Amino acid sequence: MSAHSKITKTAVDRLCYDHDPIAPQQQILWDTVLTGFGVRVYPSGKRSFVVGYRVKGRSRLMTLGQYGALTVDQARKRAMKALGQAAADVDPLEKRQQERRAKTVNELIALWLVDCRRRDKKTWRTDERRLERFVRPKYGTRKIESVELADVEAIHAAIKAPYEANRVVSLVSALWNFARRKKLYPAHLPNPTQGVKKNREVSRREYVSVEKLPDLMVAIDAEADPYVRACFTLLLLTGMRKSELLACTRSQVDLKQRRIFLPDTKAGVPRYVLLNQAACDVITGLPRMVGNEFLLPGHIRGRPLTNVDKAWRRIRECADLPRVRIHDLRRTAGSLMIQFGRPLDEVKELLGHANRRTTEIYARLADKQLRETSDAYGELIVQAARGDSA
Repeated sequence: MSAHSKITKTAVDRLCYDHDPIAPQQQILWDTVLTGFGVRVYPSGKRSFVVGYRVKGRSRLMTLGQYGALTVDQARKRAMKALGQAAADVDPLEKRQQERRAKTVNELIALWLVDCRRRDKKTWRTDERRLERFVRPKYGTRKIESVELADVEAIHAAIKAPYEANRVVSLVSALWNFARRKKLYPAHLPNPTQGVKKNREVSRREYVSVEKLPDLMVAIDAEADPYVRACFTLLLLTGMRKSELLACTRSQVDLKQRRIFLPDTKAGVPRYVLLNQAACDVITGLPRMVGNEFLLPGHIRGRPLTNVDKAWRRIRECADLPRVRIHDLRRTAGSLMIQFGRPLDEVKELLGHANRRTTEIYARLADKQLRETSDAYGELIVQAARGDSA
């Protein structure tokens, strides 16, 4: 049977398989209103909507869905969409097959990382490290749709560091949201992280007190590598992020204007770091390494200083500061500036915090005023290192 009639609910309800020996497996009633739209009836009596089209010189027939699950109007809309794609030389059947291929978690991670690098996501390397360590080994070969709440809870429970466990769950949540946006994960399924009870977090308040600054400076000065010594001294004097300082080249430093230009920041906005005189003195005293333009060059030709975490563990042990991390030097700078009477808005500007509520305040701050704040803080560190301010 191959007949033509306007496809309506009544027409579909009346449609019966007539055991045509020419087409023993299926028979189609084609719509007289929308060319290419049809309903197919099987020997079992089941009816399914179909759309026929030509694309790239090939005749194609795609099933739109079973009658009952789809109404005539819904099926007609799907047929119109498919015919529109075919008119644009896109094979809707091939496109649907590609979308329906269940991808593995490994494939999803690969797509995610490509997207992160394309968007220049600042933390993509950290994301990659976490996924490689906690997600790939156990669930990498699993299909995306097979990962459930219990699986994510198992990942969370296996990570002993509470903060890290929470960060990994947040990353997995973002990963599955990405899969949903890319139509790799069904919209009707919940994000597998939904319902995970995260660990309680308490904001860190670690910083180096004025009383401990002399011990810290002694420990830093005990390091043999001049670039390592300069690294931690400059982090303390400027409040810069470790990644910003290690990536800094000589060309970004302007000692005449007493500032460092950062073209790529965490906030995504270029900014200047003002250098107090103490920081300028440290930079001036740094030896240049031939063939290496980094302010803090490493031992590998043309590469910056690396593996400072190992040196920091020695320093904090020597200074009896076991809980202080490298990033806490940035917190130390801000805390001490505020502790010694510097206005909060000035401190935020000097540290480059991205806070829109203070943008208007920052815009009104005079450069001279900020330099005075920076110099006052630098002198504080120098005096504290000598033990004068204790």
